[in-house]
Amino acid sequence: SPLLKSAAALLHLMSATKMLVAIDGSKSSQKVVDYAISFAKQSKVQVSLLFVVPEASVPRQYAQYAKSEGIDASGFYDGVGSQVVRAFGARFAKAGVECESSYEVGSPYAKILEAIVTGKADVVVVGLRGLHGVGRVRALGSTSRRVIENSPIPTIVVPC
Repeated sequence: SPLLKSAAALLHLMSATKMLVAIDGSKSSQKVVDYAISFAKQSKVQVSLLFVVPEASVPRQYAQYAKSEGIDASGFYDGVGSQVVRAFGARFAKAGVECESSYEVGSPYAKILEAIVTGKADVVVVGLRGLHGVGRVRALGSTSRRVIENSPIPTIVVPC
């Protein structure tokens, strides 16, 4: 029954030891990180911060240039990825919460699901909406929806 599933998820959250915090670098990510800091302080979980840069974000002209020069086009966002995880990781450090930070290039929901499995997370935290928010309409973003539908662990969705 749905009530039993909810109770089981709550028990799972209470015994969590590792939390994956998935961000997209948007303003909404600040609320996600603030929630994760609060959760981590209360539960003493290990925190892994993940920023995913969508592959489609590499400009076509750069991709063509990279191909002609034999350069890995995914390197286009190395600077951005490092900067975002450093900035959001600093928020954890300032709050006294240890955090392992990384970034990936690819499909956000696929990379989040991959990180859940490889990082052996017990809970994942995502924002309600991110970079592709739908203005004032309160709708579940496609990445968070896909994570919820496919995650083998409880997903906390932070209203943004």
